[in-house]
Amino acid sequence: MFFLASVLSLVFLTAFWAIHLIRSDLSFSKDPLSKYGIGDKSWLLSIGFLAIGFAQISLSVGLTNFYVFSLGNMLLIIAGIGAVVVSIFKMELLKTTVAGYIHALGAVIQFSLFPFALVILNNLVAEVTLSFFTIAVYCINFLLIAVMSAFVVARKVHNSTYFGLIQKVNILIMSGWVLVISWYFMG
Repeated sequence: MFFLASVLSLVFLTAFWAIHLIRSDLSFSKDPLSKYGIGDKSWLLSIGFLAIGFAQISLSVGLTNFYVFSLGNMLLIIAGIGAVVVSIFKMELLKTTVAGYIHALGAVIQFSLFPFALVILNNLVAEVTLSFFTIAVYCINFLLIAVMSAFVVARKVHNSTYFGLIQKVNILIMSGWVLVISWYFMG
């Protein structure tokens, strides 16, 4: 499961960077990641979100072979399902359909449950370096979620200079954690 999680994380990272190279009409720092999923190249980002969602699910299942199944595993699985939902239901700039709201809900699930999963899973990890890395990731995640939430409350998501950058840094950190933890348990 760890090998699968690491491969799927790499698929996400490849899709992430490829879509940014292809969609040069959008701003890396301003535009939310889901906006790259609108148009004829949307399949690439959909593959990426599917991959990171299933990477999180695979990692959680793999961790149950080392540790007892916990609330942390369940939250990581649900966060992964959130990413899968994001891949299936496309973003709408002006949410006019149920699909647009489901997409937004999937993103909220992904971003909000991931760091809580790490808080709980970190209590199971005995390796000090791995634990410190996990603490750093979930602290940064919580900080970035607070900033993104402030943008949402202020209704500045689509006309802010830095929302897209903050969101992308957050998902890259999350993906990096999945990759590092998968590699650690493979070795």
